[in-house]
Amino acid sequence: MKIKQNNKTYIPKFSKPETRDIYSHFFDSDFGILQKNIISYFNNTLNIDSFSITVENLLKDDLYIKLNELGFYLLYKHENLNRNDKQNTTQSNFAIDDFYYGDSVTVFAKENYEAILSIERSSRNNLNVTCFYIQETKNIEELIKFLSKHHRKIDKKVQIITRRSHGYEIQAIDVKKIDIDFDLYYNDDFKYSELKKNIELDENGIIIMSGVPGSGKSSLIKYMIRDIPREFCYLPPNNIELFSDPSSLPFIIQELNNKILIIEDCEKLLRSRDEGDNWNIATILNISDGILGDYLNLKMILTINTTEKIDEALLRKGRLLYSYDFKNLTVAKVNALAKKLGIDKEFTQELPLTDLLNYDKENNATNFVKKKKKIGF
Repeated sequence: MKIKQNNKTYIPKFSKPETRDIYSHFFDSDFGILQKNIISYFNNTLNIDSFSITVENLLKDDLYIKLNELGFYLLYKHENLNRNDKQNTTQSNFAIDDFYYGDSVTVFAKENYEAILSIERSSRNNLNVTCFYIQETKNIEELIKFLSKHHRKIDKKVQIITRRSHGYEIQAIDVKKIDIDFDLYYNDDFKYSELKKNIELDENGIIIMSGVPGSGKSSLIKYMIRDIPREFCYLPPNNIELFSDPSSLPFIIQELNNKILIIEDCEKLLRSRDEGDNWNIATILNISDGILGDYLNLKMILTINTTEKIDEALLRKGRLLYSYDFKNLTVAKVNALAKKLGIDKEFTQELPLTDLLNYDKENNATNFVKKKKKIGF
């Protein structure tokens, strides 16, 4: 690991032994440098704000020039050490070289650490910029305005929340365009216009889409992402802890405000508290209509296979905006869709939507079905 430093020492008031003594205040084994603690220590204040933004197609050099204009200086840069790069092996001569960091993070600071800003590349064209600063710090608004010009644009994409060693971040992926014939793909009691109206409603709350696997829930979500002019964000169920982690609050406020949050396969998250301890319910309730939910105006789309064990608190009026249970297609629907797809067969039983859409696709799944043992010959 190599650390490039300018002529300003990292922590000028401390010698190497003293720096190790205050390690617990300035560093964290999972998240590296604790910027707020450094700012608070050197400025004797707790009035610290922050922002986090992902910018695209902004050259690092152009960003560095702007930071220099606004009074920031390079604090350090750390990245993986190339074993053949012997020239730089002697540069890491300060205490902080012993501590863990992520790859390729550049950190800038203002005089007396009144602001500390980190830059990390999240993809080929994207940079994650996070800044902690004292509320009265000069030029912060100008910096935010500059970065906002390059703010990543989300066009027909879904944003995915991922967790890395330094915290959470947003990544955007393209969503495949699909066409849906609602008269054929879903039973007559499903009205897409009603679902769309509740999603576009300027009100936080919960939308629950339940139904058997293959009934078209995921396909419908893909369609909505491209059809409805709102930003959708996908959260893996095991990352729900994001909302109960105080250190993630700046990320939540910056990235999730006024968005549609999608969580699929939520059986465990929505399980009734009568079935045992389920602290996730309290988190979801707080997002839906608690103080945090009101501030964020965050709407959640939750998908599950069955509602049998769902916590009844989720179904309260004012919290649950809309719900629909997707069942197998009726026999009449099955045959109408089969005719449209050119399937030359008369069906006599209800079927999931995907069974028809993939009717002629062979996957050899029967090879994995255990055969029943026969008795005799």
